[in-house]
Amino acid sequence: MKHVDPQIRLENVGLEFPIHDVSTRPDRAEKGAVATLVGGVARRISRSYVGVSALQDVNVTLEKGARYALLGPNGAGKSTLLRVMAGIYLPTIGRATIRGKVATLFSLGAGADPNLSGYRNIWRLGYLQGMDDKQIEERIDEIIDFVELGEFLYLPNRVYSSGMMTRLAFAISTMSDPDILLIDETFGTGDANFQKKAQERVIKMIESSSILVFASHNAAILREFCTHGILLSRGKVEMIDEIDTVLDEHSTRQHNAAKK
Repeated sequence: MKHVDPQIRLENVGLEFPIHDVSTRPDRAEKGAVATLVGGVARRISRSYVGVSALQDVNVTLEKGARYALLGPNGAGKSTLLRVMAGIYLPTIGRATIRGKVATLFSLGAGADPNLSGYRNIWRLGYLQGMDDKQIEERIDEIIDFVELGEFLYLPNRVYSSGMMTRLAFAISTMSDPDILLIDETFGTGDANFQKKAQERVIKMIESSSILVFASHNAAILREFCTHGILLSRGKVEMIDEIDTVLDEHSTRQHNAAKK
């Protein structure tokens, strides 16, 4: 089988969410509040629905070796764009072509069954990530050692504390070897010891992945891992350039917005 290098290619991508509106005549403040919740720009679709354009006319092509930061204010569409790149959201306009195995570090634990034990959820989420029995079997001892849950690993997830669930979900989410790694503000979760282990694990994934897209507000981390940046505003790509140039523009915009 011919090897094909990983790629993310978004062509004129737009994504619109129809949201039922309890008010048949929303005022400007109501429409603005809806847009802020999901990012983007709100517009009236019909008497009963408001549409939120979360992404508009996005054109991005990322090839093997790409290390891109994703920047923008809250509600700019960063998380939505990551989900399009992951194949979780399908564009309502345009085309998204994703080649290669994708791993995501956001919405940790999505798909876990609270009635299953931690051990069984390792298998469940492994399957959801596209892994087979052999691949999970090869990693399961490593995951068990990483989470340090002891006998709790064999109890239902519904009895776990939030910290225990975070450990398990993070370990499962980072057990594959992806071509494309998408990260949304992963660093800084859990206690100090877990943070250190988590950072070491993420760094290893970053180094081995062919394409990285990292959404964060931490400029130091983005400078360490990314060479270029994508600046979003209200669902549109405003700039694609080298990381320092994009970070400087983002900082200037934040400063100007704070003065208003």
